Amino acid sequence: MSTYRKLAEQAAQLEREQCYYQAAEAWEQAYQWACQLENLLWCKLRADFCRHARRWVERGINRQHVA
Repeated sequence: MSTYRKLAEQAAQLEREQCYYQAAEAWEQAYQWACQLENLLWCKLRADFCRHARRWVERGINRQHVA
């Protein structure tokens, strides 16, 4: 398994656990190892989402109710 894939799977698991700060950092690490454009874009989008989700959690906003 590639380093990128290991890091991406770790980031996804952290995200599922709603550990958004750690997930954002893990997506940024995965970004450093991504070789394909689609993976680079995916890592960037997921890291951005996690940074926003972290703020929602800190403010007590349920992400399922955000339109």
